[in-house]
Amino acid sequence: MRLAKARRMVHGRIRDGQPFTFLNPPDGCAEPIPSSSKLIESWSARIRDMLRHYRGLSLARRIKAIC
Repeated sequence: MRLAKARRMVHGRIRDGQPFTFLNPPDGCAEPIPSSSKLIESWSARIRDMLRHYRGLSLARRIKAIC
C-alpha cells in the first residue's frame, strides 16, 4: 500500500515537471533546514545493522523491533 502510494506520488511529480520539493523555513525559524540527509541515513544504517545482526527474527518481530 505505502509503496504504491509513493510510486504514484513520484510519477505525479515527474509528470508535473517538479520531481523535487523545496522547503522554505517557517517564519521565525532560527535554524536553517539541513541540506543533506546524513542524520536520517545514520539512523537507517543503525536499523539495518541491527536487523542484519539479528537475522533469525521473524517479519513480525523485525517490524516490532524498528517501530
